[in-house]
Amino acid sequence: MDNHVFNFTRISFLQDNIIRFECVPSKNFSNKETLFTAKKKEINISIDIKENEGVSSFEYLGFSFRFKKEDVLGTLEVYQGDKRVFKYKGLSNSGELPLPNKTPIIFPLIDSPRLIIPDNGYDVNSSFIYEKDTRDLFLLLCNNDYKLLRKQYISLTGHNEMMRLKNFGLFSSRYYAHNEKTAKEMILKYKKHHIPLDNFVLDTDWRVNESVPGTGYTINTELFPNLSKFFHFAHEHNVEVIINDHPNPFSKKLNVLSPEEIEFRKTNLTRFFYLGLDSWWYDRNWCCSLKGISKRIPVESLGRYIYYDVTRDFYQSLVLDPEIYVRPVTLSNITEIRNGKYEKISDSRSHIYPFQWSGDIDVDSYSLYQEICNMNKCSNNMIGYYSSDIGGHIANPTKVEFVRWYQFGAFSPILRPHCTNSVSRFREPWVFKDKAENIVKEYINMRYRLLNLYYTEAYKHYSEGLGIFRPLYLNYPDDKKVYKETSSYMLGDKLLISPICSEFDNKLNKPNFVGSIYLSTYDNDCLKGKAKTKRISSLADLRLPANKSLRLKGTLKIKKDGELFLRTKGKAKVYLNGKLVSEDNTTSLDIHHDYISSIKKNTEYKFVIEVSSPIDTLIDLSYEQSVKNAKKKIYLPEGEWYNLSHRNVYQGRRYIKEKYRLHEMPLFMKAGTLLMLYKNVDNLSTMNLRNVVYDFYPSRKVTSEDYFYEDDGVTTGYRVGVYRKSKYRLEFINDHYEVTLYKSEEGLFDQTEFRNALFKMHVRDKERIAQVLIDNEPVRFRGHDHNGKTYPFSNNEFASDSKTIAFKFRQDIRKDTVIKIYIK
Repeated sequence: MDNHVFNFTRISFLQDNIIRFECVPSKNFSNKETLFTAKKKEINISIDIKENEGVSSFEYLGFSFRFKKEDVLGTLEVYQGDKRVFKYKGLSNSGELPLPNKTPIIFPLIDSPRLIIPDNGYDVNSSFIYEKDTRDLFLLLCNNDYKLLRKQYISLTGHNEMMRLKNFGLFSSRYYAHNEKTAKEMILKYKKHHIPLDNFVLDTDWRVNESVPGTGYTINTELFPNLSKFFHFAHEHNVEVIINDHPNPFSKKLNVLSPEEIEFRKTNLTRFFYLGLDSWWYDRNWCCSLKGISKRIPVESLGRYIYYDVTRDFYQSLVLDPEIYVRPVTLSNITEIRNGKYEKISDSRSHIYPFQWSGDIDVDSYSLYQEICNMNKCSNNMIGYYSSDIGGHIANPTKVEFVRWYQFGAFSPILRPHCTNSVSRFREPWVFKDKAENIVKEYINMRYRLLNLYYTEAYKHYSEGLGIFRPLYLNYPDDKKVYKETSSYMLGDKLLISPICSEFDNKLNKPNFVGSIYLSTYDNDCLKGKAKTKRISSLADLRLPANKSLRLKGTLKIKKDGELFLRTKGKAKVYLNGKLVSEDNTTSLDIHHDYISSIKKNTEYKFVIEVSSPIDTLIDLSYEQSVKNAKKKIYLPEGEWYNLSHRNVYQGRRYIKEKYRLHEMPLFMKAGTLLMLYKNVDNLSTMNLRNVVYDFYPSRKVTSEDYFYEDDGVTTGYRVGVYRKSKYRLEFINDHYEVTLYKSEEGLFDQTEFRNALFKMHVRDKERIAQVLIDNEPVRFRGHDHNGKTYPFSNNEFASDSKTIAFKFRQDIRKDTVIKIYIK
């Protein structure tokens, strides 16, 4: 290999136009995998280093690299022509990537401090090399190309590993002391309600002595006399199990890389796999935590590596072929989501771990908005499997909030409803009965029918790093308006999604009150005796000490119609204009989020609030614009868009504002799209890939090509070509639409040769279908008017957004099939 060493710095060249400046005081130059980067593949590049007045320089790909040999990094500058495009000023490792319109000519990434990972991974016989003073700088020559930057980033840090197919299905999850009986009953209850279930979470109460160092893996046999028996029961019902681990160190004096800690952690994590566990949830932010090796390396980075590596090692040990084994899946924390808001992720390899969780979020509509923003930001940084506590972790959602959360969850990377144990309403789909449950079930089934699209985009994310669900700017980087669309996003580049939520933090403050608020506090919890009274201007940061009570009196006036909520941990009564409108006699360690009443804009409401609490509590009033029959203003980028909730097709590059009833959400399919939908299933283990619906959204303006992706859904075989791609082409030629389904590229596990297909085309109002040919043979078809009661992506012949035609055919995937649909 051609590389150059000056003092303690080596210059070398990697694939994908990456130049490396490796500054190591020990001269221990290395191409091995580190905590922050993958194994490095050098390429042979010959460069001519010139000297001029003490400055060394060389040319590469139109760039001029200049430095002084005695301090290469400290003096490094890069020029493109006469313009300086990079100067090294010191960096810290980060997984943050620029927005597409901010992508630089050269993007720097530094691996510092450097932790070299041994080939045999997290094992007691391993030797981890920690180099605190190494500065390993990589310059990615991306020339302002955001897609190229992400491909380079993947080649340097590693691919975004795919989850198992079942992890795209529904989760049953709550912080709750399940026992063997209740856990089994929960799995059976999903079946009773005809709701598919693929994943079950046991939170922390499965064990005893969690908070004592050196323990934490002792099973609570009062709850689970035979945990392996429960795992077996879940597997019999085609459900995978994941266990939450708030890990305690083996000893508070030992870090995660000490031999005693490695032996303790790996032995115990592996023991549960042999019992039948499928995956671990590494949860760092509770009463205990692993002990890191340096403040400069987040302990979350080490934890994610450890749990993933132990999982991978176990599944590799079960097979003869080290390349094809069960995909190691772990759940872990995003490092910095504070008060519901994204701040940063931990390192340049955060994206390679399968799926990550945001934290204990609130229940209100604004918290839902924050999760959408967080998901978009994570997607920009190639974290494709962002997981929210659907329904909110704390407090109790209203029926409307509950439905809106599930609608977002159905169109998010992970559908994992979850909450704490002190709420009065958990997050199972049937918590609100009748209409709400039916709506939630429809959206869950919608997700399952769309899983081929989710899964195809997951493979593209693995290959290219653009995200499964992604912000609009990753598809339309040159449209300035999309950067302002924080509550909209896309599934791949086809489906635009804009969940109903409140985009403003509507905690009521001084401008929302007329005159002063009178605060009376009592030295008891029963509002009796003499009170201390004072005037305040708002409820901002109002707290009630433990075992005290208070009464608030004032007048409220807001500028928009909305719904009023009280947040507190204590017992509370609320009166509006002299009428008792809300009473909650419960207390908990977590905040209540209690609906009070609907309120009208520019109307004065005299209120009295009485609160008592055995623990210290925050008290605030907030209001939300109604999300039941909600209007939302949405920007549609370039193209034609089918509104899947209403009977409209819109031209893009415009804003639209429409009202959405509770069972509706803003979904827009880009014209020129073909989907392959699956039929309804009990869960993903029973899915039949041979029975499909081709859902066609035609365009006369767009010619498009794409593919459907399938693999075994379980193993890492996809990395070495064990998958099936079924390419297709859509175009309009003179007087007909032409859909070409090319023969499948085989490399897959199964023996699928034919598909039993229903083809459904969404028909524009001014179009009339004259004839349908398949491979030049006429086919009988059925025409239907639009059906407003049909949900999007149904596997029947109807649609709510348009008229349809439909026909059935048997597709031989070993050869091309050409469908021609002629227009009168």
